[in-house]
Order: sequence, then C-alpha cells, then structure tokens
Amino acid sequence: MRKIYIVLFHLVFLSTVLGQEEINNKKTAQHQLVTGTKIFIVPPANFIAATNFHGFQQAESGASIMVVEIPAPFVETSAGFDEAGFQKQRMLLKLKQTININGNQGLLITVEQAAYGIMYSKYILTFGAGKTTQLINAIFPKEATALGADMLKSILSVVYEPQLTVNPNSSLFSIDVTDTKLKLAKNMSGTLLYTTDGNVPPQSEDKTSFIVSPSLDNMYFPDKKQAFIERMKKLPYRNLSINENSIKEVTIDGIGGYEFISEGISMANNSGQNELVYQVMLFADNAYYLMIGNAKTDYENNTLLFQKIARTFKKK
Repeated sequence: MRKIYIVLFHLVFLSTVLGQEEINNKKTAQHQLVTGTKIFIVPPANFIAATNFHGFQQAESGASIMVVEIPAPFVETSAGFDEAGFQKQRMLLKLKQTININGNQGLLITVEQAAYGIMYSKYILTFGAGKTTQLINAIFPKEATALGADMLKSILSVVYEPQLTVNPNSSLFSIDVTDTKLKLAKNMSGTLLYTTDGNVPPQSEDKTSFIVSPSLDNMYFPDKKQAFIERMKKLPYRNLSINENSIKEVTIDGIGGYEFISEGISMANNSGQNELVYQVMLFADNAYYLMIGNAKTDYENNTLLFQKIARTFKKK
C-alpha cells in the first residue's frame, strides 16, 4: 500500500510540475552553489557535494545530480533531445515538456536507461543561456520513486546567475600544458578545452586540440574496458580502427584506465581526410575522466604531445 501511495504521489507531483510552463525561482538560504558552475539548487536531503563531478550525490542509492555547461546555444543542442537522439545513447524517452526557467527557454525530459542490470530513471532539465546550454541531470534507480520525486523538486529549484564568475581552478582535476603549443581556451563546468591559439575553434593553421572532461553520469562500471570501447564508438569519427593493438592499459595519478590511438574521418569534415584521434579514459569510483586529442597533421609528434599532457593529469 505504501509503495502505491508513493507512486501516486510522484505522478501527481510530476503532473503538477508539468502543468507549469513558467518557473521563476529566487535564491533562498537553502540554495547551494554547484561548485564550478553558475547554478544554484536546493539539494535533496542526505545529498552531499560530489567529488568526481559538479553536483550532488547520495552514495547509498547511487543517485546523483550533475550540472554541465555545453558551449553551444540551446537551439542547436535541443535538436538532439528527441526520440532518435536518445535511442542512439540507448535511452528510452518517456516524457518531454517545454518549460521556461527564469526567462530562459528550456525542456524537462524524462528518460530511462538500463546499465549493468539496473534500470535507471533520469530527469534532464536543460535551458539556454546566451551562447551556452545549461544541463542538469538527475539520475536514480527507477524503483526509488520517492527519491525521484525529491530529486525532481530539487532540480526545479534551479537559479542561474549568468553574472557569476566561475573560479578557473574549480575543475575537479588539472593538467599541465607548460612548454607545449597548447593554450587553455575554455573552462566549461569543469571541462577544459585546449587549442593552439586559445580560441574555439582555433584560428591558427594548426588545428590541434585537447579536451579533458568528467563523466556526465555517476554509474557503476563492472567491465571498464567494455565501457571504454563503447565510449570510443560515440566519437564523431568514421572508420576508426578499434582493436587490441590500438587499446592499452594505463595508470595515471594512481587511477587505472585505457588509452586509444587511431585515425578516423571526422563527421564534421567534408574533406574525407584522416585525422589523428587520441582518447584516454580513467575510472575513479563510479565516474570517469575523459581526455581526447585531435590533430590533422604531424601524427607522430602530436601523439607524443597528447601522451605527455595526459600523464600530467591530477585529480584534486
């Protein structure tokens, strides 16, 4: 009886929320800043600040709320938030609602995803903010309906302060590019992007780039190598050669993972020319750190460059 009551409560709460097309929040004493972002929320009870991503987590349930900033306008990013887009990520779209968050166009999306024998539900609250898109993921075991209701309430308490200055040292990790040709171009919610001239996209002739990013979900990975291969398959390249010779085990800053070096044709490049593709994925607790390098020329020296930089990675 109690379980039925919880389910009904959740459905009523969700229906009430979805009936609201406008959400205008004001920051309260209960709001907490998500470190490394310009987002404030009221976290659910018994959630603590995460150490592997920007957000909050509850270790015993495996539930988490994660905030990510995407360096693209909402009109572009939202185009992929449809049934086909989620299917590519092995997610089932359950509900999608247009919503206005403090004057910003947005969406509230519910999806489900199976991972390693567990079915998860996920609320995705996303909205435009100038040339960027703010993304808040709330993920929890599907059976934990009461917890899900609390998490939905939490992400809908969002307050975005665009004028806030994000501490450039607030990333969850660091790398050292001293005495290399790369410069920091952007720090987007903890994702570090480096290019040869510090611009995105690079304006210089040399288009070499390097990205370091935390995972977007907090999940258990019983087969880390398979998770690494699955992540490689999502890279926007064709004709990548994925085999045992191109994948090697690595340990960086005491964290184990895998390294991948190959060539492929960028899906964004109409020239049809191969490019150097480098990826490292390090697994820590129930999260991962991803490093991706790309270069169009001088494969040998750029491979050495990517390996050198990757091995300076340090978790804070």
